[in-house]
Amino acid sequence: MTNERIPPRVAFMDKEEIVDVLNELLEVTRTGRVGFAQTMPALTEILHNRSRACAKAEVELVAMIRTYGFEPTRRGAAATAQDPDLLHLTARAGADREASVLEACQLGEEVAMARYRQALNEQLPEKVRDLLLQQLDNLKHNHDKILARLVQVHVHGADARGSAV
Repeated sequence: MTNERIPPRVAFMDKEEIVDVLNELLEVTRTGRVGFAQTMPALTEILHNRSRACAKAEVELVAMIRTYGFEPTRRGAAATAQDPDLLHLTARAGADREASVLEACQLGEEVAMARYRQALNEQLPEKVRDLLLQQLDNLKHNHDKILARLVQVHVHGADARGSAV
């Protein structure tokens, strides 16, 4: 599990507040799933794996929201704070350069990790915290892979294209 040191709160939020937090994270995972799926072919393995991880997190969050008797929505704050096509647009702006795509992906992962940490500071029940900590751990693992690939591209330039991390 993760080495995050975010202490649990004593008093819990009400169901609607919990679902609001989960819906916000659901938007973050949807953004990642769509953005990573739209990246350049040279990065297909790394980023499509991340897209699948976002899809898995999305399913888990939807299931958790439903355990509270609600249906997922697209009303989370992430919907306004992060453009769903951020990764795709940034990739095009970088003229399909691998480093530009990786930098956009790294930024997206950092935004997602910050949102998860913010959510974990809320008064969430243990089962919700456990899920979010697991998802944050997966996010950090994938962020590290993307960062390693970015370093490889910067160090080796064009020679690094196409090789997997």
